[in-house]
Amino acid sequence: MGHKQRREPVEYDVFVCGAGAADAGMASIISSYLTRRGFRVFLEDRTRVTGSTDHRLTLIDEIPDFLFLATSSGLEAAADPSSPVHLEVAHALGTARNVICVSVAGAPPLVAATLPDGLSALAEQQALSYDPDRLAESLSLIQHSLSSDTTVDDRHLMRRTKRWFLFAAIFVFVGYSLQTVPPLIK
Repeated sequence: MGHKQRREPVEYDVFVCGAGAADAGMASIISSYLTRRGFRVFLEDRTRVTGSTDHRLTLIDEIPDFLFLATSSGLEAAADPSSPVHLEVAHALGTARNVICVSVAGAPPLVAATLPDGLSALAEQQALSYDPDRLAESLSLIQHSLSSDTTVDDRHLMRRTKRWFLFAAIFVFVGYSLQTVPPLIK
């Protein structure tokens, strides 16, 4: 596995790729958890999307983490070379994203020989198990495997620092006004 180049995200931290309605519940839970933890997650409802996948492929270039839901329906969709899922996964693998395969607990591991053409590199990517019975642990492992995990903490620190500086500026302004305004009025 080659060295993955890390780029700063433009708008999102994580791209969640699933097969649509079949993976909607799992994708929604993962997305909600990551959003609550401060990640900016791109998750698009495939049932409403029509037309070209160019917009999503461009986003994959900008987003450092790519989460592929390697469920049975996700792998089935990825097997079809004309499927948006196949195109997105192939593009993520080709652009050195931090690709993480999330499969349901108990599913067999991904084997390169069983994967569709162009996606055999998925077997070399980090694989995590999503276990609904151990949901908190599964979601925590997913969070900590994302390369953007450190930038989320940095953004929280920056927001907190900005609030403190704003509070200090307001405090200084009020103090200055209380000292300056009464003599000006007299």
